[in-house]
Amino acid sequence: MTPSVKDLQRLFRLMISSMFVPRFRFDKSLFCELIRRVNAEHNIVAPEHEPEVEFTMGPVDGTLGQFNAQTMSITIDVLEIFLFSQDKHRPPTYEEAKQHFDDEVTRVLAHEGGHWQLEKRMGWIPRVEKLLLHFGFLGLGALLVLVAYFIAAQFVTAVLLPNILGSSHWLGSVFGWGLAIVTVVGFYAVFGRVITRLFTIWRILTTIVAYHICYHERYARQFEKRVEADSTWRKVIEVD
Repeated sequence: MTPSVKDLQRLFRLMISSMFVPRFRFDKSLFCELIRRVNAEHNIVAPEHEPEVEFTMGPVDGTLGQFNAQTMSITIDVLEIFLFSQDKHRPPTYEEAKQHFDDEVTRVLAHEGGHWQLEKRMGWIPRVEKLLLHFGFLGLGALLVLVAYFIAAQFVTAVLLPNILGSSHWLGSVFGWGLAIVTVVGFYAVFGRVITRLFTIWRILTTIVAYHICYHERYARQFEKRVEADSTWRKVIEVD
């Protein structure tokens, strides 16, 4: 398939942007020290099994950073963050671009570090809560689908079918019943497609909503705010 002009423009932009991603130094020991701090009283989580932190250059898929609970590792996409910081702030100079890049990388590191800390302290409990939220919303969607099918069945049997047969002078004939069957089957075919599409949208929304309101994500967003409150975080990333 021949790439479109937009695809080529996007590829060109990515190639140019990747050439200007600032070089930086990462103080892992300081980062691990900071993510072990539970609260303002500086209670420290046991330092064993500190997270591995990997910095990548893509893929550009909207994900700035990711915490893997199975491997207890953190992945930071510096190209994605650089593109995001440029689009968000539109800095007029490269020096300002580097500062915004520094801020965003630090913020993403803190966010994913919050995930690591909560997983380290509470383990499976927040993950179960997230799954319960997900399946709870999914179950609600399934219930709504069943209710919709019940209402549709009532409409067909109590309204649609009697009206079709009642208005036909071929009542009781093969043609009359055939017309009714075709109408009912067509109705359910269209209704089924609509319900399937709506349930697909509901499943996507369920994943998004469960992700944003679960405790794991709320804790990480709250932990991320430490970057503004504690100047020590500014030393985690040093942009050249």
